Amino acid sequence: MDNYIEENKKWWNEMTEINYNSELYDVDKFIKGEKGLLPIIKSEIKDYIKGKNILHLHCHFGMDSISLIREGAKSVTGVDFSSEAIKYANKLKEKLKLDNVDYIESDVLELDKVLNKKYDMVFATLGVITWIGDLNKWMKIASGFLKEGGILYLMDYHPFAATFAHGPGVDELKIEYNYFEKDKPYHFEGEVAYSNPNIKLKNASNEWQHSMSEIINSIVSNKMIIKKFKEYPFIDYHKFDFMVKTPDGNYWYSPNHDLPYMFSIIAKREEK
Repeated sequence: MDNYIEENKKWWNEMTEINYNSELYDVDKFIKGEKGLLPIIKSEIKDYIKGKNILHLHCHFGMDSISLIREGAKSVTGVDFSSEAIKYANKLKEKLKLDNVDYIESDVLELDKVLNKKYDMVFATLGVITWIGDLNKWMKIASGFLKEGGILYLMDYHPFAATFAHGPGVDELKIEYNYFEKDKPYHFEGEVAYSNPNIKLKNASNEWQHSMSEIINSIVSNKMIIKKFKEYPFIDYHKFDFMVKTPDGNYWYSPNHDLPYMFSIIAKREEK
């Protein structure tokens, strides 16, 4: 497991600068306040974040951490295992002169060794589950940082969508990967950056597959009660060349076919 994580750290360290300078992330627009959380995320968390202290897991370089502050959170602690991500997160924080956002460089599965605090919400979105080898431990960590009655908000890419072949030249949906978890992650080498397909990556990555039943069971097995579960027939970026972009900026397989590409879960920490 450690070798997989170290390879992934190198991959994300390489990706961070590419993402920070990409049109997909559009940091300049974000700094001006013209870009933030996806509208569907805003609508789902609006009743839970005003004046709250939030733990943001897998925060990357902090755009969503800062967006949570802009949406009314009292404070946000962002966590990421990539040293480059934390460096750029602090750079962005300093540019915006914020003092209620802090960042911790840590593997989430080891976070309880360096952080001892309870939060009103644990927030994790879009590119989380596939990077976690031990999903049950991740949920145990997330639950452990919640106050009684606190909220876990998880939005991510649907595991069904992860079964399809992807990358340059893929012009149709074709099943290539397993839906259910296997002992080892999928290993990828020589891929292009998802935020800039003109850049070929030097580092390899390892991604785990977790079924929806595994995700749900790992939540309810760790003192959390699912309050809401939704699936969405679109995705927030151009994952496949053949996808159709709609006026709201989302991408669909086809306007006439609904397939699950994203999901969200709101779960509540059990109260005594």
